[in-house]
Amino acid sequence: MRQYDIERYLNVRNAGGADLGPDGRLSFLLNTTGTGQVWSVREPESWPEQHTFFEESVSFVDSSPERSEAVFGMDEGGNERAQLYLLNYESGGITELTA
Repeated sequence: MRQYDIERYLNVRNAGGADLGPDGRLSFLLNTTGTGQVWSVREPESWPEQHTFFEESVSFVDSSPERSEAVFGMDEGGNERAQLYLLNYESGGITELTA
């Protein structure tokens, strides 16, 4: 019987919450950095680009139906009170919408 170190199971990464924008950009949450962050790809088989770099996990991402922007949610310390942020894909700017 083979025995495996627990580390290999703790290092499993996941992606989810995919959303398709009007320009064909696929946005999604990926926790490859240890916390869920917003990533996207512009076209099939392209390399994903990371857009957020927070210590807290992003809970969702929702693309604008008309512009190269997305709204995402993130809470503080797992308090489940998600605040909303606007991500501008062109400039990379992030604006806090709620406090």
